[in-house]
Amino acid sequence: MGYMDDLQKLYKLKRAGAVSDAEFQKAKDILLRRSKSPGGRIGNKISDGVKQISSDEKKWSTLIHYSQLGVFFFHVFGAVAPLVLWQMKKDESPMIYKHGIVVAILVISVSIYYVALKVFRATEIIPLLLPLWAGFSILGGIKANAGKVWPYPLSIPFFSTD
Repeated sequence: MGYMDDLQKLYKLKRAGAVSDAEFQKAKDILLRRSKSPGGRIGNKISDGVKQISSDEKKWSTLIHYSQLGVFFFHVFGAVAPLVLWQMKKDESPMIYKHGIVVAILVISVSIYYVALKVFRATEIIPLLLPLWAGFSILGGIKANAGKVWPYPLSIPFFSTD
C-alpha cells in the first residue's frame, strides 16, 4: 500500500466526519513527509485519533512471534529465526521493530534463565520453560495480529520498546 492509498482513506475518513479538518491536515502532512523519506512509509500512525496498521506489518510481526516455536523442532532455530526475521524487516515499520525488540528480550531472558537453572542444578525446572515460552509466543502472535505490542511476562527489560 502506498501513501496515495493512505491519502484516499484519510480523505474518506474526513468526508465521513471521523476526523476533523485539523486532524486531516496534520495527517496529510505526515503522509506527504513520509512519502518523501528514503524508507517510504515508515510509520503507521496517521493522526492522533486514527491509527492504521497494514496487513503486511501484522503478518511480519505475528511471524516473528510464531517463529520462536521452531525451538521445539530445530532447537537453536527457535531462538535465531525471530531475530533474523526482525533484522530483515525492522526498518520497514515501527510496529515490526517493537515486536522484534519484545521477542529479542524474551529470547535473551529465556537463555539467561536456562543457564542459571543449569548452574544452580535446578534442571527439573527447565522443562517448564519450554511450555511457557511456547504459550507466550502464541499469545504474542495473537496480540501482534490484533495490532498490539505485548511485553512478555517474566522478561527481563533490557531494552525499551517505546
